[in-house]
Amino acid sequence: MRYLHYTLMLAVLLGVSPGCGSAAMAYYEQGDANMAQRATAAAPMADPAPGFASEYDGLDEDAQVMLGGEIAQEAVTPEKPRAVGADAPKKKDEAQRLIIYRADLGVFVFKIDEALASATALAKEQDGWVQQSTTQSLLLRVPVERFDALVTALSELGDVHTKNIVGTDVSEEFFDLQIRLRNAEALRDRYLKLLAEAKNVTDSLAIEKELARITEEIERFKGRIRFLKDQGTYSTIAVRFEQKPDQPIRKRTNLPFSWLREYSLDALH
Repeated sequence: MRYLHYTLMLAVLLGVSPGCGSAAMAYYEQGDANMAQRATAAAPMADPAPGFASEYDGLDEDAQVMLGGEIAQEAVTPEKPRAVGADAPKKKDEAQRLIIYRADLGVFVFKIDEALASATALAKEQDGWVQQSTTQSLLLRVPVERFDALVTALSELGDVHTKNIVGTDVSEEFFDLQIRLRNAEALRDRYLKLLAEAKNVTDSLAIEKELARITEEIERFKGRIRFLKDQGTYSTIAVRFEQKPDQPIRKRTNLPFSWLREYSLDALH
């Protein structure tokens, strides 16, 4: 439309005849129509989104056609919302705790030998083994995940008269030993470098003395770490079998009259 206005003004200023002015108007109107058709073909007009209705009001038809393609594209392909926390880093899993389990059982049985054999077989079924045995007791080791199952099975071999289960958390000690071990190994490496650069025998002897002390600490740390890992991986069960006491025998009662003894009153008990 602005091209039409410019043409009319130019025609008035230059004194162009009405026929020529009409031709010019027809030419530019045809150009505007062609432009509108190309814009409509490139980006078809879409219903305005709720947020754009007020912007269309007050615009002429040509402006709506030219802006329609851009607005329609925004309405058809909205920005994909991002999931909350999608790029947030995952939290590290908490350190696994190290707990040592031990059970002490006292069981009454009729035959101790058979109970010992049964307990040994039950331990093997749970991937365990006998660490120590006596004539009436066993010290069993079993994977920690099979601990409860074996305790239950052993309790069914007789009458349990004592049962004590303890779980000791050694996580703090275990992680502290690992830190001390790493620090001791780093210190040992530094002493080894100093030993290689020692200039005299006195310095070498002093460094070797410290190396011996640190090496001893390293071996002690490693030994304790191995022990805690073993105790945490395999639980301990101590079971002691005792002969089940016989039923008490009733004592015969001396009756004052012989004719009462003839009726065998003891059989009536």
